[in-house]
Amino acid sequence: MLRKMKCLDIEKYNIVKFIDTFPTQFGNAVVFEALDISLYDYLDRTNCEPMLLSDIRAIIKQLATALDALKKSGIIHTDVKCDNIMMVNHQLRPLKVKLIDFGVAISTSHARQGMRLQPLSLRSPEIICGLKFSEAIDMWSLGCVMALMILGNRLFEAPSEYELLRRIVELLGQPADHLLNGGLKTKDYFNWTESNCWELKTPAEFYGRNVRRVDEGSWFQSVDDLKDVLKETNNEAEAEDCIELLKAMLKIDPNERITPREVASHPFITKDYPTFQTVEVKTPRSSGFPSPNEGFDCEPPVTPLKDEDSSNIHPDDSNPSPEILSSGPEAESTMLYEDQSPIRFESELSKTSKPSVMHADSSTSPLISEDSEDRGRRKNRFRCFFSWMKKTFCCCCVTNVDVD
Repeated sequence: MLRKMKCLDIEKYNIVKFIDTFPTQFGNAVVFEALDISLYDYLDRTNCEPMLLSDIRAIIKQLATALDALKKSGIIHTDVKCDNIMMVNHQLRPLKVKLIDFGVAISTSHARQGMRLQPLSLRSPEIICGLKFSEAIDMWSLGCVMALMILGNRLFEAPSEYELLRRIVELLGQPADHLLNGGLKTKDYFNWTESNCWELKTPAEFYGRNVRRVDEGSWFQSVDDLKDVLKETNNEAEAEDCIELLKAMLKIDPNERITPREVASHPFITKDYPTFQTVEVKTPRSSGFPSPNEGFDCEPPVTPLKDEDSSNIHPDDSNPSPEILSSGPEAESTMLYEDQSPIRFESELSKTSKPSVMHADSSTSPLISEDSEDRGRRKNRFRCFFSWMKKTFCCCCVTNVDVD
């Protein structure tokens, strides 16, 4: 499949670039271009915060371009999900993404009714019911991914196909009878009623004696309710267009579902909306992720630390000690240990550039000296040092140190 795609030269349409393969003792290794992190990792590191509409627009536009190229090439991805959407650089805006992982992709000519495809939470109704399907199943999965970016949670979360179908019917309605008539698994989930129409089985009818407790379903009644959870409340027009596009992507009838080319021309993609600065994406300090509003063009260059700054280093996930940080450029790192007088700790850089024995002004007590023969005071100063290290760097330090 990768070789076919390379021959068709569709890598320029936001699809991962396949470079080559080479044999190893464990099998063939596949070489791709280097990318950043997946959309799944991005959402995970931002605590699944709903994404900004501008970021959602950029991602959907690029993936629609990718799906359009696959459709023209007669390829169905069948596994569109957050794990298979890679960011080129999560720090740049607008976000650039690429579609990856064609391990289960199939040609449209090889699509057979009744095939079991797609992850469960992203599985389209035609796959669940065993209907004839096309590349429209990828658009359904993309709609579920879009809902995840809006909500921060999966739109359809279920432990089985029946529960998934029940949630789809509750939110979007039941597939039309003319579609269900040709389904290979329609009778597994629906009953033919006396009024000559299909009706979804109740949990009692589906599970029988093994009926289990079922969830009550979604906390919203329709897709339109998603407007209430959008982050930019100051732009109702943009939120309206966003939800309308989502509804078009999640049409029950695959023949009525929006196509990739139509997505590219949808108002949510083509309109210029006013930008509001009232929304910030909350990211944990430990993730190292900048706010999307910061708009980094590149990562800040790494500059060497000066001697006076090196003592103020602290990890991202720790709060700097008030005794350590100071506003003055010549500030010293000091810490009190019990009733001891303040002790000055120099950085490793300064130690290598200065003599090991240093003295303060005549009016102050001498600094740490290696010539001191007082074993007890030396132990106390070592304890001070490791206590300062633990407090400053918030890491595990060995405090029981025997000084010979």
